[in-house]
Formats: sequence, C-alpha cells, structure tokens
Amino acid sequence: MSTLEHTERSDGTRFKLGFLNHLLDANRFRAMFFVTLLVLSSLPLLGLTIWIERSAVNKEYDAVTEKHLVVAQNLSLAMSRYVLDIKNVVNMFARMADLHTSALNSHKSDISASKGLEGFELEYVAVLDYKNDIQMAFTRSDDPAQLPEAELLNKVRSLAEGANGDIVFSDIERFAGEPYFFVARSISNSRLILAPLATDYLQYIQKSVAFGEKGHAMIVDATGKVVAHPNADWQSQSKDASAVPAVKRMMNRQTGVSVFYAPPLKADVIAGHTFVPETGWGVMVPQPVSELVAHARQVQATGISIAVISLLLSVIACWWLSNKFAEPIHSLSNVANRIAKGDRVAKAEFNRPGVPNEVKLLAQSFNEMVRELRLKSEQLAAALEKAEAGNQAKSNFLATISHELRTPITGVIGTLDILEESALDEEQKLFVTTCQASARHLNKIVDDVLSFTQMEAGKTALCYEPTQIRDVIDEVENLFKQDADKKGVQLNHEIGADVPPTLHTDPQRLKQVLMNLVGNSVKFTDQGRVTISAQIRADEDERPWIEFAVSDTGIGIAPDAGQDLFLPFNQGDNSLARRYGGNGLGLSISKQLTELLGGTIWFESQLGVGTTFSFKIPADSDA
Repeated sequence: MSTLEHTERSDGTRFKLGFLNHLLDANRFRAMFFVTLLVLSSLPLLGLTIWIERSAVNKEYDAVTEKHLVVAQNLSLAMSRYVLDIKNVVNMFARMADLHTSALNSHKSDISASKGLEGFELEYVAVLDYKNDIQMAFTRSDDPAQLPEAELLNKVRSLAEGANGDIVFSDIERFAGEPYFFVARSISNSRLILAPLATDYLQYIQKSVAFGEKGHAMIVDATGKVVAHPNADWQSQSKDASAVPAVKRMMNRQTGVSVFYAPPLKADVIAGHTFVPETGWGVMVPQPVSELVAHARQVQATGISIAVISLLLSVIACWWLSNKFAEPIHSLSNVANRIAKGDRVAKAEFNRPGVPNEVKLLAQSFNEMVRELRLKSEQLAAALEKAEAGNQAKSNFLATISHELRTPITGVIGTLDILEESALDEEQKLFVTTCQASARHLNKIVDDVLSFTQMEAGKTALCYEPTQIRDVIDEVENLFKQDADKKGVQLNHEIGADVPPTLHTDPQRLKQVLMNLVGNSVKFTDQGRVTISAQIRADEDERPWIEFAVSDTGIGIAPDAGQDLFLPFNQGDNSLARRYGGNGLGLSISKQLTELLGGTIWFESQLGVGTTFSFKIPADSDA
C-alpha cells in the first residue's frame, strides 16, 4: 500500500470519497445500463402522464360534445315525430270538415271515445267560420270549447291564412292561465281549424334527460321563449331566453355545440343544441363545465397514480436487469478491445457458477464469430491480393495487345487504300471495300478497348486548349459523310448563333464523344437524317453550358433497354448487335469522357421514330 493511500486512510472524508470513486469506476457500465433502461422506461410513462394531464379536459369536452349533441338531436327527432302526429290529427279533421259538416257529427262519438285528443295533448279541435264562431268542436272533456281572446285568435288566423293551407304552430302563448301552442289550418270558405296544444309531452321528454349533478335539457319555441326547463318559474312564465347565445343559434336554425354563461346555474356551461325543422322549436342539452373539469381531474389523478406505480416497478426491474446483463457485457467488451489491439488468442469465458446459460451461449457464439472473422480476414486479404494482381495483369495485357494490334491494322488499312487506287475490276474493288470496312471496324474496336482500359485504370489524361467548335463538328461530319451518303441518309449540323466559336476543352476527347454518337446514329438510321447541333444553355445558377446533341430518325431504343445503355459491353438488344455489329463500349466511353470534361450525357428516344443523344460541358470560352 502506498504512502498516499495511508494518508487518505488517515482522513476519513477523503477515504470515503476515494472509495466512492473507485466503486463508480468499477460499476460505470452497470450504472449507464441502469440509467439507460430507467430513462427508456420512464420517458413513455412521463409522456403518458403529461398527455393525460393536458388532454383529459379536452377528451371530456370531445366526449360531451358528441354525447350532448346526439341527445339534442334525438330529442329533436322525437319532437318532429310528435309534431307530425299532431299535423295528421288536425289534417284528419280538416279533411272531414271539407267533405261535410255532418261527417264531423258522425265521427264525434268515435273520437271522444278513443281519447284521441287527450293522447296528443290537444284541448279541443274546433272548426271556426270566418267570424270566428264555432261551427263544430271536439273536446277532451264535456266542457265546451273556450276560444282565446280575440287579439290572439286573429293573430293565429292571420298566421294560418299566410301558410297557403299548411298547418301552422303559434309561438307559446298564455291561454286559460297556462302556456299553450295553437295549431291552426285555414280551410275552405274562410274557415279555420283551431286546436290548443298543451306542453305536457314536451315537458315530459325534457324531464327524461338528466345527467351529472346539473345536466339537463331545455326546450324553447321559435322566438326563444322557454317551453320546458328544470326551473319551474321559467317554464310556467314562458321566460324569454332569446338573449342566450345558444338560444340565438337555435332560433337561426343552427345545430352545434356552444360554451356560454348560464344565469340559472351561475356558471359556464357546454351545450349541444339543434332545432325542430317543422316548427323552429329549439332543444338544448347543457351541462356545467365545472363537472367536466372535475371528472377530468379524477382521470388525471388516476393516470398519475398508475404512472408513479409503474415508474417504481421500472426502477426495480431496471436495477435487476442491469445487474444481470452489465457484468457479462462488460467482460465481452474487454475481450473485444483486446482483439482490436491485436491479441489473436483472446476469447470470452463465462464458466463461473450462476452465469445464465444464455450468457454462456453468447460467449460461445462470440468466440466462434471471432474465429470465423480471423479466417475470413486471412482469406479476404489473400483474395484481394490475387484480384489486384489479376486486374493489373488484365489492364497491362489489354493495353499491350491494343498497342500491338494497332500497328498491323494500320498497315493493312494503308495497303488496302493503295490497292484501291490500282487497276481493279468490279469484283476486286468489292473485295477491297469489304476488307477496308472490316479493317476500320477492327481498328475502332481496338481504339475503344484501349480507351476503356485507360479510363478503367484511371490513366486518361485531358489536354485543355482553345478548340474551334465548328472545326470539330465539320471534321466529325466529314468522317461519316460517305457512310451516310451510301445509305441515303442526310447528315448535317446546326450551330446556334450565340454559341462562342472557341471553347476551352480537350478537342480530342470532345471529338471522340461526337464520333461515337454520330457513328451510332448513322449505323442505326436507314432513312431520313442525322443532325449534329450545338446550343448555349444556362442552368439555375446562370452558369453557361454548351449542349451538343445528335438526333436521328433511326430505329429508336426500346424503353426497357434504355436503363443499362451506358454500361460497358451493353447494346440494349442482342439482335441489334448481330445485325449492326459493335462492341457495346462506345456509349460507356462517351459517358466517362463527358464526366471527365465536367458534363453529363443523356438521351431521349421513341421506338421506330428516332433517338437524340445529348451532352453538355461547361462553356468556358476563350473567344
């Protein structure tokens, strides 16, 4: 033990701190593992708690919005059916009154016996003449029918006469000390069917809706006067509630949900509201917002409690898991570090008692993986060395053989050219022409192979110099003019007026790309024309480019053959290779040369119509 350690032991505080640091260093991985598991398990719980807290009230609002609106709509539907039944009863009396007054007398005993009027809360049904005198009346009791005051009666008659024979419902009115609706219809001879309708049924369905502590239903007439309400005074006095925002919306025949201050409850309420289409009555189902908030708080408290319990369980589970997994993983990490530092014999061993079988299996799999990786690494290194040597040998061979072939081929071409100028008969000239074509084709193949080999080896050098664009195009056009004329194909060029005469580029590489493209166009075009063009273009950054294009009216390219057209030794269609010849290197070489020149190449084609190959390079003019 060192002097420093003895000194720390003499100081109790320093000894405790040193021991704690040692403990933390020894259990750093376990602590990180424990904290990571705890965080990963806690974040969803915390997120859920926050979400519950923030969304509980909104969820309550959404639930109440849907529920209250559905209840209001159901009440409106029930009231609509009730109104239709009332109309049917009144229409029945109207039809009998129009047939004959005696028909009313003949049915009087039947209607009274069936209690039809009482079943629909109608006090009576009376037929009035144009003087408002009763011609015939049917009542729920033996008491005679009592007409409303003249002013109210005239108001109802005016309302009915303006309805063109339809049944009308008056607003809620006071009659015999009670609130009533008056149902009326104008019939022939200026007569009027009049029926006072009590509000008993509407008050009954209003009372059937009650929920929470103060949730209820409210029914108003078309002018906003209360028809049915838990407040008995409002109901008996037909209180005017038209100033309430939700009532205003019902009077305007709107359906929806509103939040507003309710004076009877002295609190904000949320209410679903709608209307009865036949009469314009409004029905509203309000509930104090405080009840929603209270229920939301209960949901929040429950959610927080569940989250706290889950968090405690997560802490226990994470501590246990960290103890189970930290030590084996830490040991595997040490072995991996040793292997990474060059220890070729290091391996994982977990043969101690109490180590889970899964960990032992992991150690075995790890050791097997390390052994396989060592073997694969050695094999890969050997294979890579052989591949590099073979690739270098291939490149050297292709470059050497290409150079070796060019000399005799050049001699053959020169000899054939001399022979062509000698005195030959027609058959001999044909033989010489055939040989010349074959020799030039073979020379083209050798040039392509040599160019491809150089580019593949990364040895293609560019020589930038001022280049006359027109001279390059003219030279390429002259090279293929004879072949085009033999096929009856027109070969010409178009150069834009704004194209600079001089371009700073590699003229030989530019010429090689154009030769490949023009050669293909002439080869695959049996009639029509081949056009070489050059135009000045600008990209999004306003950088100038010169775009060259070679267009033809040849056989075109099939859509499924265009994707791999720029790959080496690819000609799109094997049948075309047999018919037209070629080695499939021209477009691949053109693509690589275009990219070396800083540009791009592409094509557009339609099968049987023609093809346009285009490429662009930077227009750095020296003119």
